Amino acid sequence: MAAGLLAIFLGGFGIHRFYLGQWWGLFYLLFCWTGIPGLISFIEGIVFLCTSDEKWLDKYGHKNGSSALVLVLILFFVVIPVIGILAAVSIPAYQDYVERAQQQQLESR
Repeated sequence: MAAGLLAIFLGGFGIHRFYLGQWWGLFYLLFCWTGIPGLISFIEGIVFLCTSDEKWLDKYGHKNGSSALVLVLILFFVVIPVIGILAAVSIPAYQDYVERAQQQQLESR
């Protein structure tokens, strides 16, 4: 269940693949900006949640899941910098927008 929920909510960053101990979650991480990994992981999450316990154990039972430390490290080194970059771009753009709106309002009087 954990892998399915991770795939649905944070799968665009490959978190569910890291949780399952699969190194190729890096590809999700590298291409997360395209939105394609998010779509793929959403579908994988639904498949994970619909898979029976027997099939799940056959496919993923021999692998150990990653520790919570790996997920925390990914959060700190990937998700937080992405949010910081988005904030660095959007805050000045918003301030410029507010400035221009106020200037236009003053000119229209």
